[in-house]
Amino acid sequence: MKKQLLPFANYIHKTLFVIGLFVIIAGSVNASTLYSIASSSWSAGGTWSLTQGGPACDCTPTASDVVVIVSPYTVTSTSDITIGPGGNAGTLTIESGGSLNMSTKNLDVKSSGIFNLYGTLSAKDVEFDNGSTVTTFFGSTITITGDFENKNNSTGIIINGTMAVAGGFKNGTGAIISGTTGAISVVGSVSNSGAVFEGSACSPSPCTFAGGSLPIELINFDAKLNEKTVEFHWTTASEINNDFFTIEKSTNGSSFEFIAKKDGAGNSTSRKDYSLTDENPTTGASYYRLKQTDFDGKFEYSNLVAVNYEKNSTGCVLTVYPNPCTSECTIDLAECDNTESPEINVELVDASGSKVFSKVPLRDDKGSFSFSFDSKNNLKPGIYIVRGVSRKENYTKKIIIK
Repeated sequence: MKKQLLPFANYIHKTLFVIGLFVIIAGSVNASTLYSIASSSWSAGGTWSLTQGGPACDCTPTASDVVVIVSPYTVTSTSDITIGPGGNAGTLTIESGGSLNMSTKNLDVKSSGIFNLYGTLSAKDVEFDNGSTVTTFFGSTITITGDFENKNNSTGIIINGTMAVAGGFKNGTGAIISGTTGAISVVGSVSNSGAVFEGSACSPSPCTFAGGSLPIELINFDAKLNEKTVEFHWTTASEINNDFFTIEKSTNGSSFEFIAKKDGAGNSTSRKDYSLTDENPTTGASYYRLKQTDFDGKFEYSNLVAVNYEKNSTGCVLTVYPNPCTSECTIDLAECDNTESPEINVELVDASGSKVFSKVPLRDDKGSFSFSFDSKNNLKPGIYIVRGVSRKENYTKKIIIK
């Protein structure tokens, strides 16, 4: 005979079920974006912030989080890292100039996990599971001190940087590694039951899988804030079969949106200069990249360029330039819509949190101000935070002193 729960026991049973369901749902949706703010351990709370260049969150990445390692920081790990469900992050992006060093530990990108590499990764064993999405961009580097495996039917792998494998290389049945500018060098044994770079061979080892040639020779790609817009400038030394360029923007380093398009030169052996503008920058940190598309539909991406657009509730925009700063630096607060301009204290704080400079600037009738500092180049090279605080405003800007 089926046992019947007493009313109170039935109530407790239902209550516990609802609480458990709430915990599961809350854990699945409470994802955050974490940015590195120091060269330190993956497991240290002081390594991460919930805003780029912001204060430490005293937190560490969880399975649903988007993790961005920004320049110039190197994050280290003394434990294995898994990207994807049940792992240490949902999405991992390593910016150009950023690094993840776990040369004695393993990296595994699970199904539904996303890994974008513009900078540098060093790991022992690396595995990409079926259903994972991995993109390494031109100029990126992966150093694997152990073995590499792209598992059976894993087809979402694009290698356009370099990858050096000291141990064995295995590309499973039905597995595909694509890319047009990548190179994978292998010292150990090679087992390739799938396809690498559309049929590139690597035998006997040591050997190298090689992608195609770069369709354009990109000299530079820059993105700079100009008051309320972001201006892009790039230059090519040569172009082959180049149809057009597009600018793409992301707020988390993973998901990108179209901003603007510019026709390419087709085929050229001479220098070409290009420019475009984002007329509606997003408040906070944005990551821009240049996408180049051939006439046959193939495409490549540049490295990421970060721009921080700070617009306070008063309508002001804080900029610090040049950034990085090599001599005299300028702090500028402009485009204000203030009906009143309260006294504001501007401080410069070093990486240890120590105040190295402070000033109360004179504001004009709109609330704007501009002044220079470190004209004698007395500051030590490093990363600093500019803070501007009044009774109504709170501004923060990261600056690199060289």
